[in-house]
Amino acid sequence: MKNFFQATAVWLVVVILLSIGCGQPRLGNLSPNPGPPGAIVEVIGSNLSLSNVIWDAGTANETVIPSSFLSSRFFTVPLNATAGAHPVRLKKGNSLSTETIVFNVVGNVLRRQPRIDYITCSQFSIDANNQASFFLLISGANIDVGAKVKINGVNQAAFVSNVLRNNTMTVTDPTTLAYPIPNYCMLWTALSNQSPGSSIDVQVENLDGGMSNVVAYTVATSLATLDSDADGLPDDWENDGLDADGDGTVDVDLPALGADPHRKDLFVEVDWMNGFAPNNAIWAAIEGIFTNAPVLNANGVMGIALHIDRGQAGAGGGGGTVIPASTFIRYDDVAMGIPNAAVNLHTLKTTNFNNNRLNVYRYCIFANDSGHSPGSSGQAENIPANDFMSPSAHSSQ
Repeated sequence: MKNFFQATAVWLVVVILLSIGCGQPRLGNLSPNPGPPGAIVEVIGSNLSLSNVIWDAGTANETVIPSSFLSSRFFTVPLNATAGAHPVRLKKGNSLSTETIVFNVVGNVLRRQPRIDYITCSQFSIDANNQASFFLLISGANIDVGAKVKINGVNQAAFVSNVLRNNTMTVTDPTTLAYPIPNYCMLWTALSNQSPGSSIDVQVENLDGGMSNVVAYTVATSLATLDSDADGLPDDWENDGLDADGDGTVDVDLPALGADPHRKDLFVEVDWMNGFAPNNAIWAAIEGIFTNAPVLNANGVMGIALHIDRGQAGAGGGGGTVIPASTFIRYDDVAMGIPNAAVNLHTLKTTNFNNNRLNVYRYCIFANDSGHSPGSSGQAENIPANDFMSPSAHSSQ
């Protein structure tokens, strides 16, 4: 297997070579503009690779400020920036952008501690000495461009690779929110000589010294157990499919179903009671909600890929089964006084769900919406859980 840092060096050289000869950077716009100190701004232009952002360009206070990895695509407005006009320019090597755009600093930023929401990895490898090397990807809320990553309390070189900005913050008073989130960021840092199976503590420090929560990340024990995007599906399954019964034949063909080891995937099988088939219009709406979720992935695509098997998919069984109608469904084995509560969700699942899918798919039944809780959004057996009912069913819980 190719050495991690050799592979990384080759990749960096390619990026640099591709950038040579591209000419001076071009600055088209800054979004948003105006904005407060601490706001993350997107640079819109061309030839941004290997360029830097010059703040207060052409003045006595001119300074290079932190920007995103190998490019000037994003930057954080300096926290000490005074109200008023601040000229911004780009620089690549000795070449300056012809354009200068004035960024107007207005208002006071409402600072909140950064928060790590999830950690994933990329380019994972294990060398001959059984030491792991990989890029660690830290995603979370209110992280500055230029924030530091601490691994077991020690600062590590880190770079922002992508940003999601909450544009509604410009029209919503953030003081009405307990934890306003103007942006999500993904930070990359390279780690080497890590013991497979070991746990490392990860923390983010913002430009003003604000510290995030500490999150423990467990290094994969092997390539066979690696789950790069932390969606509960090992990379091996997402690349090659799942042989659930060990007979040498793929039972759930995840690649054919669109799985990606570097984007979070969620698989759900849906059945419904006779007479309670969902309206076909809901599927695209539900999938769109997950697609637009504020989740950053290593492959650069936003959101979670939701795969709903409602009878149109194969790969070892399928949803869309019509099950007998019943007024009540329960999760447990005891009716607990609920009338006509003879139908158990687990019994229905055993009958209608292919067990080879157990570690891939959640199971859902659309059921009768009447009785004790009309109009409810549904019910899961537990949180977290693999089984749930929607839009409403009756349970003895």
